[in-house]
Order: sequence, then C-alpha cells, then structure tokens
Amino acid sequence: LMSYLVDVLAARAAAPECAGAPPRVVVVDNFTTARRTRLAHLAGHPAVELREADVATLALAEPFDVIVHGASIASPVAYRRL
Repeated sequence: LMSYLVDVLAARAAAPECAGAPPRVVVVDNFTTARRTRLAHLAGHPAVELREADVATLALAEPFDVIVHGASIASPVAYRRL
C-alpha cells in the first residue's frame, strides 16, 4: 500500500539529518478505494500535505523532484466497478 511509502517518507523528512531543509511529501488521493484513516496519523506532520483530488484532472503549479504514481486500482473487483 502506498500509505506505507508515505510513512517512510514522512519519517525520513523528520530525521535529524534533514533538519535544515526537510523534504516535502505531497499526497494526492481521491479516496475512491483508499481509507482516510490510513493517513490520519500524519495530519499534523509539518512535511506532509494531503490533497484530496483525482490524478486524472490534477494540475500541479509547483515543481517536484520526484513523483511516485500509485493511483492504479489493484483490486479487480473495484477496478471493474469503477
């Protein structure tokens, strides 16, 4: 699950060696199949921003160094339904 990757990136951003310029983690999800509770513990994290949006219509105004696309639906049942 992508939420585990977000947890790892958030932990890395909070590491002491990143104190000067911690990386910013922007999570975009429309929560069609994901649960908000998986990311709720990161609500106050200074380096994590959650944007509720659909990646199919997303317009990003700012530059990013790395983008990880994990938006495909892994469940065959949900994929057929949506």
